[in-house]
Amino acid sequence: MSKTTTFSVDDQGFWMLDDAFEVWLCYLIDAAERVAPVSWAAELAEDWKSLRHCPDMGDFYRDLTGEQRRLLLEICTDARQHALEGGDVPRDFTRTGKDHVEAVRVLEVADGCLELLNGTFPADPPGGAWFLGYGEGWAVMPVSAGALNKPRFAL
Repeated sequence: MSKTTTFSVDDQGFWMLDDAFEVWLCYLIDAAERVAPVSWAAELAEDWKSLRHCPDMGDFYRDLTGEQRRLLLEICTDARQHALEGGDVPRDFTRTGKDHVEAVRVLEVADGCLELLNGTFPADPPGGAWFLGYGEGWAVMPVSAGALNKPRFAL
């Protein structure tokens, strides 16, 4: 299993540590079941449940309809609020060596997802990609020069 994974919407996205993403997925699953238990969101919740067991696969969305984007934004907003209220999450294993995943790390991932869905996510930094979920704000992950010549988050 790798340490990092991605989240993307269309051709924009970011990298993050997989343990912060796994916790974020738990909040997303709960929010999807609260916000829209019968709809496309129910399918998302099932997908997220599978993804939790192999978070290094990442999560991506292409060609969302306006309604799907609105619903995903509502789910992410609800999940972020619960992550904020929930605080740090105990874990047997974390990438930072602590016995919990800090809420600030999960909130960085949540904010990146929300910015992607809102269309306010910044352009890729020169020579790299955005990295979130370490608890230190927006960081740049260097990307090889060859990878910079093609879309990084497009299929």
